[in-house]
Order: sequence, then structure tokens, then C-alpha cells
Amino acid sequence: MQDASEPQANAANWQFPPHNRWGFRNVRRLLPTARVRRSRTPHSFERRGQDLDGLAVGGLAGEPLTLAGVLEATFTDGFLVLHDGRIVHERYFGGLTSDTTHIVMSVSKSVVSGLIGILVERNVLALDQVAGHYLPELRHDGYGAVTLRRLLDMRSAVRYSEDYNDPAAEFFDFDAACGLRPKPRPHPARGMCDYLATLPADPTDPADFCYRSTDTDVLGWVAQRATGMALETLLATELWEPLGSADDADLIVDPLGAPLADGGLCTTLRDLARFAQMNLDRGSFNGRQILPERWVAACAQGDRAAFRRNGYTGLFPKGAYSRQWWVADTDTGRRLALGIHGQMIYLDPDRDLACVKLSSAPDPIDGSTLVLAIRACEAIAATLR
Repeated sequence: MQDASEPQANAANWQFPPHNRWGFRNVRRLLPTARVRRSRTPHSFERRGQDLDGLAVGGLAGEPLTLAGVLEATFTDGFLVLHDGRIVHERYFGGLTSDTTHIVMSVSKSVVSGLIGILVERNVLALDQVAGHYLPELRHDGYGAVTLRRLLDMRSAVRYSEDYNDPAAEFFDFDAACGLRPKPRPHPARGMCDYLATLPADPTDPADFCYRSTDTDVLGWVAQRATGMALETLLATELWEPLGSADDADLIVDPLGAPLADGGLCTTLRDLARFAQMNLDRGSFNGRQILPERWVAACAQGDRAAFRRNGYTGLFPKGAYSRQWWVADTDTGRRLALGIHGQMIYLDPDRDLACVKLSSAPDPIDGSTLVLAIRACEAIAATLR
């Protein structure tokens, strides 16, 4: 329950400070969700405890800053470090506990990517098939003509803006259609699927990388239609069960019950760490090959030119976006899953390092907090080499 002395979170304000710290770990109390069932045989991590709180991390202005200071400055709720497959550091803040779920926002996209990879490997889905083949409801001059390969790399060229600073951006209409906020203006869509079916192609878009959460929601819808199974069931069967997850996860659904593949997953820090370690280990975890190894390898590559042409190289000069992952360096395969308000998975294959961070930052996107978080991961990598 919420403390009556604190600002009260509700379905309209849960994404905004000061309500988001409580709201992000209590989504199931505020919004409709579907359950992603935990594994019947939970996996336990080995531990090799190491106190990293005092680790030196360079601040943005060159000031001395410790890892503990970075975690505080970046509104961290939970932080876990895996090295050589063992937990070496784990911290919780602001009421989050090891068995409390927390929304992971767009880190959900990278989880859905894994599911798509499994279905492609089984020939249930084809990367070069258009979404309209599976979903005839989609516009022929919109998402219906986009291949799954282009959806995975966010190169759909559909007319949709996700500019969080532009009140006129389609993002706000979509979020409202999904039941995540009040409607900013009238829109005929009754839910997520209705909204996706309205989006046309943008003839001025050259189909380079452009971040659109709606691309992921089409992928989630395709997966459901092709298998005849609910997305929460697919995630439980294909990922949460073989990963040995210890806790049920939640998946936000829209007012009509459609699951939000792009950012609706709520899970515990350790279960997200299981997913991270699997990707670090080329799709293998808990004694079995869960994701196809070649799929995981493709997630660490990508088209640098398509990434560069829309100006995304400021943080990642050798970067790309591939199969719902941010590739920081296509030479080394260092990559991230990122979500607004500070959610992150950081993978460094060369150091066998995975860092998982859950946060409640006040702003959806803040470049300085992301840079600080990445610097902390790099400092950890240098220490644990």
C-alpha cells in the first residue's frame, strides 16, 4: 500500500515524479496486466561477492564519483552485476526488493526480440515476410507492407514520431490508446491494435533507423497471430520457464486486453539478470540453448550507416541498432537494452560482464544519466577484468 503521507500514485500520474518511484514497482496495482508465469524449476545464481560501492567512476565534469554515488545520482532502484555468470554486486533502493517487480520499459523490446528469434528459427515466422501477411488488418500502405526484418531494426518508415518533448507527437496518442495516460486530444483508436492499423507510410522516410516503439508492438501482435497464443504465454513458455525465473512477471495490457510488447514488461532484477546472462552466453543458459546462437550474434551487429544517417552516433560512434538492441560497438559486440527513465541491460562479451539497472529517473530521456551509467559499467569492467 502507498503511505498516506506520500504523494499518491494513480493510473494518470504513475509515470511522473514524485509518483514514478512507487508506481514503477507497483504497476499491477495501477493498470491491467497479464501474468508471465515463473519457472517451475527456479535457477539460482552462484555468488562471488565483491563490494564495488567505493569504485571510482569519473563524473561528467571530471569530479571524483563512486559507484554508489552514480547509482544515487541516476535514480537507481536496483543494480546487479554479473561476472563470469556469478553475481558479484547487488543493490536495492527506494523500496525495491529482490522479489518485487519493476517496469523495464523498452528493455521489453529486447526480450520480445528473443521470442521472435525462437519463432524464426522454428520457421513459424519469416524475416522477409511482410507484417500484413500475418495481420491483414494493417494498412497496405503502412505497417502491412513492412517486413519483420525491418521492424526488428526499426526501419519501418511509418509516419510516427516518438519525440517526448513534442506534445503533437503521435507517441502521446498511442500511449493514450494503450491506456497509459489520459487522451491529449480525440482519436478514434479504441486500443493498441486499432491505433497500429491507422498508421500510414511516410514517403519522405528513407527507411534508415528511426526509433518507433510501435514497430515492436506489431512484432508482438504478429507473434500472437502466427502461434495462436497470448504474448504472456509465449514469454512464459519460451523464456521465463527455460530461464529458471524465480518470480512471475507482469505484462501491461491495453483497455481491450492487448499486451504492450514495446515496454510493458515488469519483472524482478534477478529474473532480468537471467535474461541478460543468457544473451551474454550466446543464447545458452540454465543448461540449455534457449535462443538460437546465430540470432544472438546478429543482435550484436548492425548497419552503421543506417544508424549514422539519422544522427544517432553521438554516444555510440561505432554503433548500430539491430534486432531491438542498441549496439554500442559493432566491433566488440558490446550492446545495451535501454528503457526510458533509466532502465538498462549492459553486455560486454569481452569481459563476460552483464550489468542490469532499474531506475525511476524523473525525465524519460536524460543523456547525462545514461552516460554516467555507462561509465560506471565501464569502470566495473576494468576492475573485474
